Amino acid sequence: MIEVFDKIRDLDEFIQISLLSELYYCKRRCSLILLEGNNSDNVYTMEGTIQHSKVHSSQTEKRLDSAKIFNLELFSNNYSLIGKADCIECVKDKKGAYVDILDDYYNLYPVEYKHGKLRDEEEYKIQLCAQAICLEEMYNMTIEKGYLYFINDNKRLEVHLTDELRQKVLFGIVEIFKIISESKMYPPKYKKSCPKCSLYEKCAPKNENI
Repeated sequence: MIEVFDKIRDLDEFIQISLLSELYYCKRRCSLILLEGNNSDNVYTMEGTIQHSKVHSSQTEKRLDSAKIFNLELFSNNYSLIGKADCIECVKDKKGAYVDILDDYYNLYPVEYKHGKLRDEEEYKIQLCAQAICLEEMYNMTIEKGYLYFINDNKRLEVHLTDELRQKVLFGIVEIFKIISESKMYPPKYKKSCPKCSLYEKCAPKNENI
């Protein structure tokens, strides 16, 4: 695995963290986005975009021993990742990491906002874990948990960032670079969630001739 990431770093290219969520949701969708530039909006993605714009309306909020950072740019040189965090919850702790934007020491917890009702989706947890991996590198710290916040329900799910999740992030990065380097287009495979996908017509998962 180390040798693989050495080769990936040599390419001097970065992938968006959100692509990990796309990959684990549907490899066909991820390959369409990467190889054909397909990322059409539909009613479901538009709703999510509108709700996210509300999240990104401010940059920082400070309250006594806690703070929130919105819209923070994330990166990992070690794993060739870039992205943006919806929210980072910060709890003041002298043993935590120094956060320059807040000029103090904090423990950090990424929070990923999702539209819809509370649900347990693996791809969301993997995306959240990738955000934490970036934060760990950026602030030289260890992050053990984060949160998925579901806007419609006004509820959130605590996610423990296990070794298994971290491994899936790494395997996902390798798979995405394989799609790019080998122009690997996954075949369509129909599932219940397909009709809600913004690429449903392009993908044509029920077309047996593909």
